[in-house]
Amino acid sequence: MHKIDVPKLANSYLMCEKTDGERCLLVKLQKSSNYYFVDRKNTVKEIEGMEKLPGEEFSYLLDGEFVRDGIQNTFLIFDALVV
Repeated sequence: MHKIDVPKLANSYLMCEKTDGERCLLVKLQKSSNYYFVDRKNTVKEIEGMEKLPGEEFSYLLDGEFVRDGIQNTFLIFDALVV
């Protein structure tokens, strides 16, 4: 692909920078205030200090990538499996 081809994709695709993070699921169980990451090896890690998502009464299962950039950690969501 060349720069000249980018405008042709503008209406059909979303493009973003390539991130180098860890692919995982973010899990929050109903009526719990705890959040967990589950990685590709099925290792479960509790997340501390995460900004809370709305709807504490709901469960979440989000597929995404956890990116550490040295300043702020970010979870980029690819897909919402359960909300």
